[in-house]
Amino acid sequence: MSTPASMSELEDEEGAADLAALDEQIVDIISRRALNVLASTPLEEGEYIAHGLWGHELAAKLADPLQSENLYLLDVRTRHGFDEGHIDGAHHVDFNEWASPENLSRLPNDRKIIVICDTGLMAAQVVAGLRLLGYDAAVPRTGINGWTQTSIPQAWWRRSRHTAIRADD
Repeated sequence: MSTPASMSELEDEEGAADLAALDEQIVDIISRRALNVLASTPLEEGEYIAHGLWGHELAAKLADPLQSENLYLLDVRTRHGFDEGHIDGAHHVDFNEWASPENLSRLPNDRKIIVICDTGLMAAQVVAGLRLLGYDAAVPRTGINGWTQTSIPQAWWRRSRHTAIRADD
């Protein structure tokens, strides 16, 4: 025969049940948000298909003053890679530190964040995370490698000494 549980044991059981219910609610909320944010959605032609764009599309947006003021370039490559060359106006944060509260607090909520890495793979992970957090973000397909191979954005490419690399250089 079992003895009646003490009041603190009952409270502990109720508290554990409340936490379990809260955990289920949190998982449900995050799951719905992830499905909403990460699922493919039909977009108008010229928009950011699957939250990505080609180098020439980014170059065209950067060349248009009305569109460029609504973009925020976030380069998540290593400091060395960034210093070797980056898109003019890009802000640097190491990939492994992009989600720190300090770095997130610096990101604009009112601009599309274009996340840049070498190939687009790490940037896609950051874009997914940013979109889950409520930011509007996209990734250049093929990353900085594709950017530097596109003839249009050459004037936007900067080396650490801040000199433009021209197609004829």
